[in-house]
Formats: sequence, C-alpha cells, structure tokens
Amino acid sequence: VRVAGGVATNGGGLFVTGASSMLVLGGRVRVERNNASATGGGVSLGAGARCEALDDTRLSLNTAGASGGGAYASGGALFITDRVLVDANVAPTTGAGLHLVEGASALISASAAVVNSTSDVGGCVAASASSFRMLGLTTLSNCSALTAGGGISATGSNVALLNRSSVTGCKAKTGGGVY
Repeated sequence: VRVAGGVATNGGGLFVTGASSMLVLGGRVRVERNNASATGGGVSLGAGARCEALDDTRLSLNTAGASGGGAYASGGALFITDRVLVDANVAPTTGAGLHLVEGASALISASAAVVNSTSDVGGCVAASASSFRMLGLTTLSNCSALTAGGGISATGSNVALLNRSSVTGCKAKTGGGVY
C-alpha cells in the first residue's frame, strides 16, 4: 500500500481523529511525499486516536508547514515498531520526524528508526506535555534542529531511552542529542 502526494491542512497523507479510532500501517506500507500546510505531513492523530506503524512501514519525505513532518499527535497514541523507518521529513518549526503534544504518547521499539529530518526545534522528535519512549535497538540519527534538540526536544514531557536505544549524529545549537 502506498499513500503519496496528498495535500491537506492537517494530515497530508492520513488524518485520524476521534476516541477509539485506530489506524494500522503494516506490511511494507509507504506514506511518502505528502504535504500538510499546518501539521502532520505524513500522519496526523487527534485526541483519542491511535496509530500503529509496523512491519517495515516507511514515513518518508513528508512535509508539514508548521510541525510534525512525519507524524503529528495531539492527545493520540503512536506506536512505531518492527523495522519502521521515519526518514527525511521536514517541518520548519517543531518535530520534523514526530511531534507529540497535549498528552500524546509515542513508543518506538524493535529496530525502528527516525532519521535524516530537520526542524527549528526537535529534529527527530519534539514532545510537549507528552510521553516518548524508545527501547529495543531503536535509533534516532542524523537529525538537526537550528535551535534546540537535534535528536529530541522535550518540554514538560516524560522521556525514556531504554534497552539499546541510541541518539547519534544529531546536531543543534543547544542539546544536539537531547534538550
């Protein structure tokens, strides 16, 4: 399955909202080259919504006009596992790879990676009043932020890097790896 070339204000590729709404991306799904003028170039999740990306899925080359180039979650839950790659996404202000806000949560596990993304704050991941966890051979790498948090920017958030997770090659004016 390929979701490509979508254009929207929020959720250029996919938009999921509503309590108990769930999106599963698995089996080599490609969400690529989508554009949101505001948030969630690839995927946008609203409050109560859940997205599971697994089994060699790719969120690549997506762009958001503000934040969350790869994925944006406002109160939703994002699970990225089993060789998923979030790669080369762009958001000029916050969270080029992933942007989590307002109680959102994200878990990255099982050889998943967020790489090669650029933003002003939170090149790979930006979390504000949210929860972000990495475990099991996961990687954030080669991301950059002009201001802060090349790998991760966390404000009022819980962040856990566990069990062979790594943040490498990320750059920022302040907090190249984690801010």
